[in-house]
Amino acid sequence: MNRMELDFVPQTSRRMVIGWLLLAVALVLLGLELFYLENSLQPETDRLTAQINSQSQALRPTRVVQRFKKEDLEAMVRAQKDVSTALYLPWPDLFQFMDRASSKNLGLLSLEPDTAKGQLIVTAEARNSDAMLGFYHNMSASPMFRDVSLQSHTVNDTDPDHPIRFRLRAQWVIGK
Repeated sequence: MNRMELDFVPQTSRRMVIGWLLLAVALVLLGLELFYLENSLQPETDRLTAQINSQSQALRPTRVVQRFKKEDLEAMVRAQKDVSTALYLPWPDLFQFMDRASSKNLGLLSLEPDTAKGQLIVTAEARNSDAMLGFYHNMSASPMFRDVSLQSHTVNDTDPDHPIRFRLRAQWVIGK
């Protein structure tokens, strides 16, 4: 019968050493390849990342926070007060007076209120000077107005009726 030999500590063979060396060389080459790829692709990766960031910024809605200076806020409050004052003026009383004071010989062209100064500028056209002066006296006699003055008047010579266009300025007495 043949004799059996048991070897519990194997002897390293030359083939195993070569195998381990080849594995180590392959791992080193793989590491070098990965290092090369990462370094060669890094500029392209950085460029693409920057492009994505800029495009996402462009798509993101921008919130505009508007900060006002104290002077700007005060100006806005004054403008709001002016509008509020203009809305609460006695417009119906003014229009009723203008309707009563005008006649068939007089036509109102414009009313220009200046609420800040409390003034009213009336532009009208009269058939004759008597109609113009009658309107002037009606405004002067009204408690709604004071300091009524004739600003300008012109006669339209091109029209065969020769109407008189005039402007009156008055202080509008509000709330009295």
